[in-house]
Order: sequence, then structure tokens, then C-alpha cells
Amino acid sequence: MPAPVSAARPVCEIVAGRLLRRGPLTVESIVPWGPRAGAWRHTHEAGWQPFEPHINFPKLDTAAASPDPSTARAARFLLQSWPADVRRAAAFFPEDAWLLLMHTNYCGQPFMDLLLSHAPLALLVVHRQRFFPLDRDLATWDGARALLALRRRDIAARLGFPGSQRTVRVLARVRPDALALNTLRTLRTLLSDEPRARRLCYLSALNSPVVSVLSHPAQSLLAHSCLLEIAALDLMPGIDPFLARLERIARLPHPPAPFQNIASVEAYQHRLPPLARPEAPRDFPPPPVPDADGITAILSSADLTAEAEAMHHCAAGYSQRVHQHDAYFYRMTNPERLTICLHPTPRGWALEEARARFNHLPTRPALRAINAWLESHHQLAVSSEQFRHVAPPPPRPRRPRRRRVHPDQMLFDFDAAPAV
Repeated sequence: MPAPVSAARPVCEIVAGRLLRRGPLTVESIVPWGPRAGAWRHTHEAGWQPFEPHINFPKLDTAAASPDPSTARAARFLLQSWPADVRRAAAFFPEDAWLLLMHTNYCGQPFMDLLLSHAPLALLVVHRQRFFPLDRDLATWDGARALLALRRRDIAARLGFPGSQRTVRVLARVRPDALALNTLRTLRTLLSDEPRARRLCYLSALNSPVVSVLSHPAQSLLAHSCLLEIAALDLMPGIDPFLARLERIARLPHPPAPFQNIASVEAYQHRLPPLARPEAPRDFPPPPVPDADGITAILSSADLTAEAEAMHHCAAGYSQRVHQHDAYFYRMTNPERLTICLHPTPRGWALEEARARFNHLPTRPALRAINAWLESHHQLAVSSEQFRHVAPPPPRPRRPRRRRVHPDQMLFDFDAAPAV
């Protein structure tokens, strides 16, 4: 067995028709094609174990022109080992490329024909052991060849799907970017349910959002077939917010009728009350002064950050002072929206600063309310210096002066009021 190398960067060698990739702790042996094709990895703890290398064809093409001769030689060896038509077919499924290459190598042309004509069924054959992990005969290459000798609906029935032509037609409509193992497992459950399987038959394409909506019983009742068609064609600007809205509406005790388009979902969601934000974990020490009517303590760093974002000031950067018992912040809602900062003194806690939105100064009534709150809990009152730095009161509205009109002019000016 080749020994691991001490260098941090793996070294690639081609020995007897196999690619050896030696790293600091592992040695990998890859035979890309032929009767003994496979991939194995050796470690000091587990010895030689089979593994699935991640095959990225665009990166291999780039590595083939690399200035490093070892990397370029290894990439060219892999690319030249696989037939061009097999490489093109496996490139559409980068997550399962190695498994597709091995099945084409050991199962031959029947698997290649199935991959080109019905890719979802070919992926079911590739992942057959995930559906029946205890069936040892199915996990072998002879089991895969026996599976490929069946008709397509019989292949689906052997893997737990309903054995009908409808199953084959529905699986053929799954988009290539949605062909994942979880999607195929969910489709097996949906096709076994007759009402939801009937809805799948009328969709021209299937993707992950459609499967996700139909797999949820409450969400599937809210989605009209027209809405599912829009989701299947990827015509939605943001599918994740749409699924979140639909999930929230589905949790209502009395959900509405099925929605036919995205606008109706958004309009209904806007009529719902806003979601209550979950309470942030309390990582601040206990507040030094109890809450009062309209004044509440800010108990966590996340809450202080939210307060700073809402009030447009820099209080979020003072969390460390709160942890060090050098300051404490409060939220004031009455008589004015303020953020209050207290600091400790030898005689108790005192007001350090109070700011409105955009760091505007507080008004005199708000300072009087803060003063009364501190005095009621035997803390230092607001100083007279702080009362000098308050927001000026709003100007009093001036009464409009009445226009004096000469009595002779009133004969012609009917809108003029008589002088008083």
C-alpha cells in the first residue's frame, strides 16, 4: 500500500490504470472505468473502505489545463477513461455523477437507455438501496441488472411506488433540478394517495415547491391547480416567502378557499395580524430599576440591537457595558418613544442619556416622567443640566389676522367679511 505523504497538498499519481491520491492522513484509489471500477479510501483507523468521490466535470476540464503537471495528468486520465456520451449524460446530475458512471459501467446499455429516456427512474435504480436497505439481493449489481430487465411500471412497483403507467408519467415530469432523493421519497407517498396523485397528473411539470406544498395536507387544500402550475414553472419571484405565507395561512383554525394566484395569497396574508416576535434569550444581568408604566427594561443583546434599528441610533454597540454593569437600557413608549440609558453612581443609578429617533433630544414631559420613575424607586433624579438640553416645544399656531375691508369695498367684494 502506498504510504501517505507529509505534505498538506495531496499528490496524484497514475499507477497500473488507477489514480492514487495521497494526502497527509488518507490514500485514495480510483479506478474510473472497466471491470474493476470503483473508489476506495484508506485511513489508519478504518483501513480500506469504499467511498463515492464527488465528480465535477467543469472543474475537471479546468484542471486538465492546470500548470501543475500532476493535477493536469490526473484530470486528463479521468476524463479520457469515461466515454463521451456517458460523461454528457452524467453531467446533468452532479450530486450523483459517480453513481451514474458506475451503473453505466456495470449495467451497460440498458441503464444508459433508461438514463437518457427516463432519468427519474434511472435515479431510482441508483438509489434502490435507500428505499429497501435490508434487501441485500437488490443492493448488488446483479440486482440492478435484474431491475433494469423489468418494464418501467414494474421497476417503480419494485421500489415501493404504485405499479401503474400513471406513476411513470408523473415521474417523467419531475424537473432535472428537483431530482433529489428526498423529492423522490415524497413523491412515493403522494402517488400512494389517490386524491393528491390525481392532482399530480394534471401538472405539466413538477419541482420541489410543488412537491413540498402537496406533501402538507393543509397547504395542499389551499393551493389551486392554477397556483401549482405557476409554482411548477418557476414563475414566482420568491418561492420561499410564498411557502412561508402559505404555511402560516394553513395554521389558521378556519382557512380560506383555495388560492388561484400569488396576488390572492399576498392580499390575504396582509389582512392577518402581524406575527408576534419570539422572546429573545435574556443574556443581560437583571435590571437595576423595576419597570414602570410605559418604561420597560431591555433584557438581551438581540433586543438592544432591535431597539437600535427601530430608533436609528448606535445603542447596539453598548452591550458590553451592560454585561460589565456599567450601563443599562430601557425602552420608553409613553409619553414619548425614547431609549433610556442609565449608569451607576455611588448614590444609585442615574440618567446618562435619553434619545428619541435619529438621536433627537427628548421633550420636557418625557424627562419629567423619567424623573418621577427614578424618584419612585429611590434613584438619582434627573439633573437640572439635563433639563436644559431638551427639544424645543413646537411653535404655537398663529391665528390668522382678519382682513379689514373698507365699507365701500364691501359693495363689490362679496367674500370679504365685515371689519370688527
